Amino acid sequence: MSKGLVAVVDRLKDLIETAAESEGVKIRFSNAKFNTGGARFAIEIEAPDKKEQDKALWDAWCSSVRMKPEHFGKKFTLGAQRMTIMGIDPNRHKNMILIENERGKRYVCSPMATGLAETLFSSVPVRGAPR
Repeated sequence: MSKGLVAVVDRLKDLIETAAESEGVKIRFSNAKFNTGGARFAIEIEAPDKKEQDKALWDAWCSSVRMKPEHFGKKFTLGAQRMTIMGIDPNRHKNMILIENERGKRYVCSPMATGLAETLFSSVPVRGAPR
């Protein structure tokens, strides 16, 4: 086994660990096996928690649709169904709020359909409204 080969394997592991840390992904390496033909090691990659990713995306984008970070996971009624806010899809233009009913079926809706979004005129009194 060559010292150069061991150094290359160690450097590769360091580069992969750095990339994984920057992306928030957990990884594990198996012990490297060296033979006359080269070296071999395996990498196990754990997928990041989907809910954490959805929450981070929500926190980054919710104010752009006049909603708040604390609305993530909030329950509301739409029609006759209880819905839960599960996230946001910033690539959608109008219906960008991801919601889920009690049975686990997912839908999309507009921020205003949740009843939680602040309107542009929420502080302006409506004509004829009691003061």
